[in-house]
Amino acid sequence: MGAPLDRGAFTKGETAEYIVEPGNDAGFPDTEGVRLARKGHRTDVHIDGSLFTSYVCEPELAKPYLGPVMGPYGESFTRLDFETKEHPHHRSVWLAVGDVNGIDLWNEPKDRYGRQIVTSISETAGGPVLARLTSSQDWCSFGGKAQLAEKRTMTFYRTPSGRRIIDLDSELTALGRVEFGATKEAGPWGFGWRNR
Repeated sequence: MGAPLDRGAFTKGETAEYIVEPGNDAGFPDTEGVRLARKGHRTDVHIDGSLFTSYVCEPELAKPYLGPVMGPYGESFTRLDFETKEHPHHRSVWLAVGDVNGIDLWNEPKDRYGRQIVTSISETAGGPVLARLTSSQDWCSFGGKAQLAEKRTMTFYRTPSGRRIIDLDSELTALGRVEFGATKEAGPWGFGWRNR
């Protein structure tokens, strides 16, 4: 943490911009702040020592997802597809589109659907205020032909447990001609809320 801001240093009409970035978290106990822990194809996000969510990139699944997302009382308020037969593609929090060049990247029917193949996890920085995780993935046909390249950055903030904040930023790059078709799906961000 830097020196306190001198609020008297500004004159009327001046503006200032502050950028919060993850940095060196040396000197902070492991139970404080926002920490990322890689475990195989999953990155766990811990806030003040408690699991908040995980970014899961299992190769056998059609797309990566965040989940579960823990609420203030230690229970997930999102659901995973493993809990129900209805809408099995609803895994907690995900990003997809139902028609990319005629390829369904939202649903997961048994015969024809697209896949998001994670190619790298390029930033995994944590600290006392926030943690940032950046992944790159190709949006592909079932046969593996890439249609889009995506850079997805997720920033997790150390806010009170009842008011957690995740910034999700996605940059899609067309790899050739890309057409998003009409679809009944919402998105592109999807949320699978857990029924109580």
